Amino acid sequence: TNNIVHAITGGAALVLMLLHAVWAAFVYWKGSEQSKQSFHRFSLVVWGIWLIPYFIGVAMSMF
Repeated sequence: TNNIVHAITGGAALVLMLLHAVWAAFVYWKGSEQSKQSFHRFSLVVWGIWLIPYFIGVAMSMF
């Protein structure tokens, strides 16, 4: 079951990272100051979600 949870959360994190990269490119080229602020908040959320499969993988390697 740990492998399934790790796979699902890892897949979701990868999709979020792809969306993050697309949004980063858009904000870099055409973004306003407000979009840069909301991008920063989104980045923190994506990073936090990315930590979930990261720590699941760490825990799986320890047990």
